[in-house]
Amino acid sequence: MAMKQTVNDRLDQIFDRRDLDRRLASEEKTERESKENAFVLAFLEARENVFRPALAEIGEYVKSKGWGYEISIQAEAPASGGQTTKVEFIKLNLLTGGRTSRLHEYPGLSITADKKDQRVCFHESTIGPLHGGTSDSSGCVSLEEATADLVQEKVLGVIERLFSNPSSPR
Repeated sequence: MAMKQTVNDRLDQIFDRRDLDRRLASEEKTERESKENAFVLAFLEARENVFRPALAEIGEYVKSKGWGYEISIQAEAPASGGQTTKVEFIKLNLLTGGRTSRLHEYPGLSITADKKDQRVCFHESTIGPLHGGTSDSSGCVSLEEATADLVQEKVLGVIERLFSNPSSPR
């Protein structure tokens, strides 16, 4: 028994639509990944030419006052489901009394690239070895808004909050 031409035509339309949807989804994914890659490259440039020098200036100042500092960077880190976390980051850790613990246990400021939303995000921590504090997001801005002045203002805020905490070292 042969299938009716109308049924055959409707099946062709259904499968043609499916093929079109797949092709459009693939094109959208390629375009999104291209934009994300361009953002990451721009962030990497800003990390080396804007963020690192701004953090190092503050670091050298606190070093002159008897503290230490370390600047660290990290690339993509794997997450569940084959996805990656926020892509790249740079972090200034303020070593309040020499380095005696793991680096992530010191107060500081992290600057992270969120490639999905095309934003630069800041995370501040005043928690350190042998003292409490706070750790929280301190906002996200566009890459163009992430200037050296803003970065230094963010670190200044961390230091101000650190000194206002009675349990943290002075």
